[in-house]
Amino acid sequence: MRFIGGRLIVNGAVSLALRVTLVYVVFGVAWILFSDWIVLQALSPEDAPVAQSLKGAAFVLVTATMFGAIAYLLARRDHLHLERQQEILTQTVAALSTTLERRDPYTARHAVLVAMLAVEIGRRIGLSDERLADVELGAMLHDIGKIGVPTDLLVKPSRLTDAEFDVVKTHPEIGYDIVSRIRFGNVVPRIVRDHHERLDGSGYPGGLKGDQIDIESQVVAVADVAESMTAHRPYRAALETRFVVERLEKDAGVKLHSAVVRVCISIIRDPDFRLTLEKGPEAAAAARRAAAHAGQSARRP
Repeated sequence: MRFIGGRLIVNGAVSLALRVTLVYVVFGVAWILFSDWIVLQALSPEDAPVAQSLKGAAFVLVTATMFGAIAYLLARRDHLHLERQQEILTQTVAALSTTLERRDPYTARHAVLVAMLAVEIGRRIGLSDERLADVELGAMLHDIGKIGVPTDLLVKPSRLTDAEFDVVKTHPEIGYDIVSRIRFGNVVPRIVRDHHERLDGSGYPGGLKGDQIDIESQVVAVADVAESMTAHRPYRAALETRFVVERLEKDAGVKLHSAVVRVCISIIRDPDFRLTLEKGPEAAAAARRAAAHAGQSARRP
C-alpha cells in the first residue's frame, strides 16, 4: 500500500532496507565463495593473476550497478508519492472551493480572482515558483473560514453592526483551523490566518505588525483588498480603477506593503490583465488545478 506518511511508510522503508541488505549479503558471500573457483575454471594459471585484479573491479562495478538500480527505484517511488500527494492536495482545494461556492458564490469567485492577481504580483516581485505555489493555494483558500460564518452576514446589503463584524472577523482563524489540518506546509495556513493583518497592527486576528507578517500573506492581503474594491457587492457597487488606486496608495506603507502595492497598481492598470480578471469564473477550474473597501466596505473583511 502507498501512503504519504504514517506507520505504513515507516514499515515499508524498514522492509525495503532489510531486503536490500539481504540481497547484498547473499551476493557478497556468493562472490567471495565462488569467484576464485570460476576464475580458475575459466582461465589458465598464467592468466589467473590478471583475472584476480579484474575480479575486484568487477565486484565494484556490479555492486555499483545494483545500488544504482536501487537508488533509481527509490527515487521513482518517491516521485510517485509526491505526485500522489500533489493530486490529493489539488483535489482537496477543489473540494473546499466547491463547498464554499455552493454556499457563497461571490466568495468562491473572489478567491479565484484574488489567486490570479496575487500570483501575478508575486511573479513580478520575484517570488520563486515554490513560493508562488503557496501564494496561489493560500489565496484560493484565504476565505474558506467563511464556511463558519452565517450566510446572512456575508450577503447583508447594509452596514454590519459591531457584533456582526466580530462574527465575520472569526473567519481567518476558522480557515486556519481547517487548512492547518491538511498537508499544505506552514505558509498556506499562515496566509489563510494572516491575510487581514496590517503593517500598523490594525488588522486581525492577531494584530501583527510589520515583519511579523510574511511576504506571501502581504501579497494576498493586497490582492484581496484590490479585488474586493473592484467587485460588485450587495452593500456597494464596484469602484472605478482610479478610486481603487487612491485607496491602495493611501494604505501603502501604513497598512499594506509599499512595493507590493506599487506592483498591484501597475497590474490593475493593465487593460489586458483586467480582461483576464473579468474572465475569472471561466478560469476557476484552471486556477484550482494549478495544486494549481471604501466607504461602507471599510468595515468589511
